[in-house]
Amino acid sequence: PKTKKYGFHLTIVNFLEGMVGYLDQILVFHSLGATQLAIYAFALLPVNKLKEPVLMICDLAMPKFSVKKPAELKKNLPLKIFKLLLLMIPVIIFYWLIAPFVFKFFFPLYTGAIFYSQIYILSLLGVGYLISNTALTSQMAIKKIYTLKISTAVLDIILLIGGFWWLGILGIIIARVTSEIIRAI
Repeated sequence: PKTKKYGFHLTIVNFLEGMVGYLDQILVFHSLGATQLAIYAFALLPVNKLKEPVLMICDLAMPKFSVKKPAELKKNLPLKIFKLLLLMIPVIIFYWLIAPFVFKFFFPLYTGAIFYSQIYILSLLGVGYLISNTALTSQMAIKKIYTLKISTAVLDIILLIGGFWWLGILGIIIARVTSEIIRAI
């Protein structure tokens, strides 16, 4: 019974997060059109693919985190997140350097996405959030999850709308990067 109730709460929170996750695409499509949405999507695609190994690590860590005490996780996770952050710095630099060549070779019609993608790669500085989120989920800390997810959803909405209104696609990219880093902090 406890797990069913917890699963229901996670479904609600993840639904909210999913809705906010598509706000940027809706804004771009309805305001700038399909061509700009394609450029935006191609800017995000390679960076989101680079996040997938971290997501896999989080999935693998879930069972290990669930058997640990919260105090133990609180003690050990910051160092692991810091190590992950240090690992991301060379990835970011390498991507920044090769992105123009990769886009020109594989996506020649979308070279307008290069600069956006180079900015968006900075969102990898926030991947530590994924590990922290996994730890909270494994510990069934539903109040903390609600607080974190609702506050970041509100922050995302404000940043996305404000960024889009102010700078268009670049504003959305900056909003997403900022949001990822704030989540990690």
